[in-house]
Amino acid sequence: ATVGPTLLQRIFASVKYRDYRLVWLGSCTEHIGEFMELAALLWLVHDLTRSPLMLTLVGSCRYIPMIFFSMIGGVVTDRMNRRNLLVLSLLAYAANSTVLGILVATKLVVLWHIIVASLLIGVITSFNHPARSSMIPNLVQKEHLLNAISLDSASVMSARVIGMPIAGAIIGFASVMPIFFLRAFGAVMATLWLSQVNVPPTPAAARKRDPWKNLVEGLRYVAGYGTVL
Repeated sequence: ATVGPTLLQRIFASVKYRDYRLVWLGSCTEHIGEFMELAALLWLVHDLTRSPLMLTLVGSCRYIPMIFFSMIGGVVTDRMNRRNLLVLSLLAYAANSTVLGILVATKLVVLWHIIVASLLIGVITSFNHPARSSMIPNLVQKEHLLNAISLDSASVMSARVIGMPIAGAIIGFASVMPIFFLRAFGAVMATLWLSQVNVPPTPAAARKRDPWKNLVEGLRYVAGYGTVL
């Protein structure tokens, strides 16, 4: 009788695919830095303003742009090389965090800097998430797709659990400033993982289609399926 895969092998079945493994490692690196930075930003706002309203405003600024820009991000993802788009978004994260780190280190940071940086994070994420999500089906075989999606989601949730306590420890030991540079480092590390990934090129026919028509078709699809809507 043949021996089937162990429970651990089934849980991490998708990690055996080299390209998916590199994307997954990049996701872990990036998202740990993301949630460390979120904790640092909120602590910084509290330190500058002592205002619950400003904390809410800055927290919301990360997500409001995604309501409007995610659909645009999906249209762009249909036309660009998805790995390149993901790399560009990660470098944009790194640049944003580096500027914040410099502003904090030089004691020039003020509230509007944090608000603008948070809005930019939301815009960048609107392109990052569609690019990463659309890559995953191209990296594993069909029977392991659900496992790959689950592991990708698990990397984000685990990063939230790990990143924020680490950020709290660093803030208590050395203030918020190092966290922004660590976030930039994590994003750069993710680009190094991604640079080694082989992703099928975007079909030429998709690049030629009218972007506005694509967007309208997507909205019609959502409106036509009650579960999705």
